[in-house]
Amino acid sequence: MSQTNDIEVVMAVFNGLNFLEEQILSIYNQSLKPTRLIIRDDCSTDGSQQAIEKLSKSFPEWLHLIPSKTRLGSAANFGFLLQEARAPYVALADQDDIWHPEKLQICFEQCQNLESRNGKNIPILIHSDLTVVSKNGSSISPSFLSIQRLEPDRISIDQLLLQNVVTGCTIFVNRSLLNHANPIPKNFVLHDLWLALVASRFGIITFIPKALVCYRQHGFNEIGVSGTGFSYFFDRILELSRKPSWTRLSNYYLHARLFHDRFGGELPKIVEYQNSGILVRLKMLIFGEIRKYGFLRQLLFLTIMIFKLRVGIK
Repeated sequence: MSQTNDIEVVMAVFNGLNFLEEQILSIYNQSLKPTRLIIRDDCSTDGSQQAIEKLSKSFPEWLHLIPSKTRLGSAANFGFLLQEARAPYVALADQDDIWHPEKLQICFEQCQNLESRNGKNIPILIHSDLTVVSKNGSSISPSFLSIQRLEPDRISIDQLLLQNVVTGCTIFVNRSLLNHANPIPKNFVLHDLWLALVASRFGIITFIPKALVCYRQHGFNEIGVSGTGFSYFFDRILELSRKPSWTRLSNYYLHARLFHDRFGGELPKIVEYQNSGILVRLKMLIFGEIRKYGFLRQLLFLTIMIFKLRVGIK
């Protein structure tokens, strides 16, 4: 018999029919079973809502479906769900993954340990590594963070704005964090980044160096695994070459402004960076805070700077 505690899981769904049942069962069969799974279907057209309605009959009082008439998109859908959740602990789930049986148990125990040392009023965000698997569930890589070259200790506000190291489908939070974070700003593109920024400013971010989720790759992922090697940076440079603009920095800048508008404090460095001229940006890249974000990212920014100087973009 699985243990139950006051934990809710929220899942945003859009056209996830092929993998929904397997994921829902992996959540239901957790060693520490959540009290409720809350799903909002975002106007799916593949029969997802009907499939969830059918499954809910097998799990009365546990699976709660919120149907919709308006398409919100992934971030706003999760934002809606996080305001619907009422439990003291909430975990986020994607529609197409598979949870390891002990995922909630490990996250919950880690969260309780942190609360016992710091108090329940401290906002806490816990996230973990993931196993990357194929469409049929066969292993591709034992570590998502290794493929993406993510460093989980880069969790300052400025570091997160430039590269979010917190993967949304692994997130586990306490009520204090949600009280600070809700509601997520309408224009904020990444719900997981918002939660991470709030935890960085007001509380604790803890990484569990163990894969607790099978991250399925099937060609229709909202984000997916791309890697951050040569091809990643080459694609970014090509993107800028085709459309000379600050495409990659525009969302960073928007996120920084929205976060500052909500919570005040010192403006994140990326705002100063975006507002500065090219020569000031070069100086910041070579001598300033930006250099702390890693050699490859600094090399990308320098390449963009040189490109912008050559084509005369301000």
